[in-house]
Amino acid sequence: MENNQEELLKQILEATEKSSRYQKRCSQILGLLLIVVAAAAIFILPGAYSLIHNANETVTDAKIAVANIQTMSQSITETSERLNTMVSENTVPLSNSVQKLSSIDFDGLNTAIEDLQDAVGPFAKMMRTFK
Repeated sequence: MENNQEELLKQILEATEKSSRYQKRCSQILGLLLIVVAAAAIFILPGAYSLIHNANETVTDAKIAVANIQTMSQSITETSERLNTMVSENTVPLSNSVQKLSSIDFDGLNTAIEDLQDAVGPFAKMMRTFK
């Protein structure tokens, strides 16, 4: 029985040593993994913070740009409406002006100007001699 107990104790001791070695290896791997995670966090977190900060600034700039575009769109719409109103209000007077311009006898006007030049021409020559 003593022999059995000794063997049983040896087996328990061997199993305990194996378990201890396995736990040491697991602890070492876990420690290395913790170091890798900590190093990654040290290198990645500042970049991620910078990326998030830049994204926030970009979103803010985009909101401002959209607001400016909306303001410009409203201004263009108002200007277009004013232009439409002006054109519709001035259609009749503009049409009347075009009709009056088209009724001018430019040939007759040119003839009258030539007649005036013929009549005043000699007087102008005479006045130039007194200069």
